[in-house]
Amino acid sequence: MRRQIVRSDFVKREAERMLMKHRVTAYPVPVEFIAEREGLRVYHDPNLSDDISGFLYRSHDLGDVVVVNLQHHPTRRRFTLAHELAHFVLHDGQNYVSEKVRFRNSLTSTGADVEEVEANQWAAELLMPPHLIDKAIAAAERYLTDDLLVKNLARDFGVSPLAMRIRLMALGYVDGNLFDEEWSPPDAAYPNF
Repeated sequence: MRRQIVRSDFVKREAERMLMKHRVTAYPVPVEFIAEREGLRVYHDPNLSDDISGFLYRSHDLGDVVVVNLQHHPTRRRFTLAHELAHFVLHDGQNYVSEKVRFRNSLTSTGADVEEVEANQWAAELLMPPHLIDKAIAAAERYLTDDLLVKNLARDFGVSPLAMRIRLMALGYVDGNLFDEEWSPPDAAYPNF
């Protein structure tokens, strides 16, 4: 039977451990460098279908590979790579039962699969760690509006404005209703950006 509970504290600790292991002290977090240092080969595929953001391919013979859709926006590619790295770190460990492929697509943001929610949360923790967000906000000009703060931090961290907005809301820096009366956070934490 599959696990039904998201291990939020564990996910956060593992992302922090990864940042410390690779001595990340500045943003944007070098996610491709980290993935490669963790033993993954990263391939940017220009021929993936638009509905596939990327996937993790585990193989005894070929080694572990993350394939990312080159047609997608660079911020989405970074989040996808971090998401797939999360699966590599958090799920299945070094146990190669057989060759296995994990796809990241529009269904990963539904919140229906605990492992997908964990991978999204880990990716957000890795790409937008609280200590670096704190540092960036301390350095930000005080007269910035929340929308401008979100936009600037998203650019600086190499993530989408939506990802940064959700992250800042989760960390208590901005209020969701400051942006748009119609906007509300998605059901699944850190959706398919």
